[in-house]
Amino acid sequence: MMVQIGGNTVSVQVMSSGIGAALVINGEAAESAAAAAASASAASSSEGSAAASAAAAAATLAGAALKANNLSDLANAATARTNLGLAIGTNVQAYDADLAAIAALTSAADRVPYSTGAGTWSLATLTSFARTLLATASNSAFLAALGQIASTALDFLQTGTGAATRTVQAKLREVKDRDDFTSLQAAIDAQAAEGGIVNNPVGTNTGSGVITLKRSVSIAGKGVAHHAFYAAGTERGTVIKRASTAAGYSVDFEANSGYGGNAIRDLSIYHYGANTARAVLRVAGIQHARLRNVEIATLSNAVADYGLLLEPNGAALTLYGGFDGVRVVAENGSKVSTALGIFEDTNGLAFNGGSFSGHVRALEMGGTTLKPINVSFCGTAFEGLYSTDMEHVYVPGGVGVVGPGVLPANCYIVKLAKITKAQGVNFSGCYFELGATPSTYDDGVNGVLPLYAVVSLEGSNVSNVTIDSLETCNLYDGGAIGTYVRFRTGQIYDTTQKPVFSARKTASQSIPNGVETPVLVAGSQLVYRPGLISYDDTTGIGTVHVKGVYQITGQATFDGFNALASFVYVKIASSGGNAIGPNALVDGSAGVPMSLPVSQVVSLSAGHTFSLNVFQATGVSRTILAGAEYTRLSIHRIG
Repeated sequence: MMVQIGGNTVSVQVMSSGIGAALVINGEAAESAAAAAASASAASSSEGSAAASAAAAAATLAGAALKANNLSDLANAATARTNLGLAIGTNVQAYDADLAAIAALTSAADRVPYSTGAGTWSLATLTSFARTLLATASNSAFLAALGQIASTALDFLQTGTGAATRTVQAKLREVKDRDDFTSLQAAIDAQAAEGGIVNNPVGTNTGSGVITLKRSVSIAGKGVAHHAFYAAGTERGTVIKRASTAAGYSVDFEANSGYGGNAIRDLSIYHYGANTARAVLRVAGIQHARLRNVEIATLSNAVADYGLLLEPNGAALTLYGGFDGVRVVAENGSKVSTALGIFEDTNGLAFNGGSFSGHVRALEMGGTTLKPINVSFCGTAFEGLYSTDMEHVYVPGGVGVVGPGVLPANCYIVKLAKITKAQGVNFSGCYFELGATPSTYDDGVNGVLPLYAVVSLEGSNVSNVTIDSLETCNLYDGGAIGTYVRFRTGQIYDTTQKPVFSARKTASQSIPNGVETPVLVAGSQLVYRPGLISYDDTTGIGTVHVKGVYQITGQATFDGFNALASFVYVKIASSGGNAIGPNALVDGSAGVPMSLPVSQVVSLSAGHTFSLNVFQATGVSRTILAGAEYTRLSIHRIG
């Protein structure tokens, strides 16, 4: 039928098949909900009312969802888009200026878009090589794809006027690190030709055998480990840890016959293992060696005869060394017997600060043929904890034991420092202490007697020793020449002044068997100050005229003889007490002179006498030799 709706003539048809109905408007099926409802109503109506129902539906659908309206007559466009699967932002992209700009580009091979500003885009070249780099999945793969760039192909230019261009390789090779090589020794050997510094990182470098420091090569660390912390399991600083061979070294300096420039600084050197090392660190046969902030010890009760050992190496001397802040440890499992040993022709050494502690002694100086000369210590500590392993000596009459409150009497000494040969040794502002020293000792022979910790100067091969402050320790003078010591109390012991009496035997003298006999020191070499001392060269007895403290030093030399276990001694006899020399029971050898030294510090009053006596029990008379190097007697007034 034709229905007039709002001035429009609409053709409406109701199609019915008895089981449903459809509404057709202007030849098209109605798709709105209202049309569907009208269609359903028409289906349920009788054929006679179909026309009326269609007319009512057409009136209701006027202008709805018509093709000519292009959906503009829908009440909710967003819902319609959703129903159509065209929701903006969900099903389709909203308008975007960047997308529009990209869409406007003309694509081409090996090109990639890039932004040139807000809403503007252009194309850049993306080569095949660049795509390969972008496709890598790791740093290693990226570097492999990139290929190694030789350091010789890269330039380095320092800032500042006059800077010169050189390669990065040349710049990096200025510094050589231990980790640049397979081992510390390899790093040192690599520098042997030109010299240089091998830097060591924080941590422990462990190995066995000796590390040999080559000429003009130095090794540096990042600081000492501090043995107490390291032994407790706290690792810090730089440590060279070596298991030395028997009688070997953890670190040794290459003997270089006069070359120098070697140095070790800012690290710890530890010996470990079952072997007894001769030294943890040896400096031998080198000039101008330098140690700074170096710690030396052993671990887990490993034993070393010396912590730091200084000596010649064959004909190569050890000269002019400088040692700043060197520390040798003998605690917490460190078994260094002697902390510092200086021997033979090892001269011109300077120690600043630092500390030396040994299980047996802190310092030993001496030699077999030559002696150290001109060695100075400034602000250095010599210390340790008392041990029965230390060297104890019985001193009859306390002869030579000097210190505040020490009186001549039978006693024992324990040697914190021992000097048997040296010339020109100066201790300035140094500290000497042997902790926990008992007041008495018993060697099982001489009974219980006082015990004194001492710096021991032993014999006339020790000369010109100065100690400007001797704290908590005493002095043993076994006949040294030219000694000056100031004790903490202000007391001064001084043998550097000219002797008030000096005599050297110029003629031989026969000594009868079994009779103690004064030695007659007479002749042109007899010198004394008459105001203080007089001397009778016919009896060998001198007389003191001024009260004071005197050091009497003598030596008598027998000619060689064959006599096994003969009793021979030399003695200083004085009104203030007698002193018998250390050699009493001897085995003689024909043709070999036998020298017996003796020394005594004694308080004498005006009128007291003294003499140098000898005794021998070989069965026949024996001869005392003449000559300054054989038989002599000297007296210094020291207080």
